[in-house]
Amino acid sequence: MLLRLKHSESALILLHMAMTRKSARNTFKRNHKKESKELLASFDEVKEELEKAVDQTDENQGFLVTDYHFNVREIQMLYSFLSSYIPLLSDTVKKAGDKDEDRYQVLDLQRINVQLQKMLEGAGVV
Repeated sequence: MLLRLKHSESALILLHMAMTRKSARNTFKRNHKKESKELLASFDEVKEELEKAVDQTDENQGFLVTDYHFNVREIQMLYSFLSSYIPLLSDTVKKAGDKDEDRYQVLDLQRINVQLQKMLEGAGVV
């Protein structure tokens, strides 16, 4: 499956994935006992691909689009991660004072998650 993200979107997802890896691992163990190891492996593979793209791109190229070729499991994992993470982030942002920069991050993540959902629906997975 082809996921197209701007450099700034890749960096945003990478930032949040890097900060929450331990929590994601625990969530996968709790919610997906049988597949937790596979989901964590997918998490790390997606994070690694995002890292490569972000490292190879100048931060001033925020609108440069990168094509990611992820399999269905990786798209499902990313969708599942963002679906559970966004509400937590949103609550944290509200408690911290609801600054514009933080609110924009939440909105960008929500938009990406809608894109992932549409991809999964198009593939007949969701």
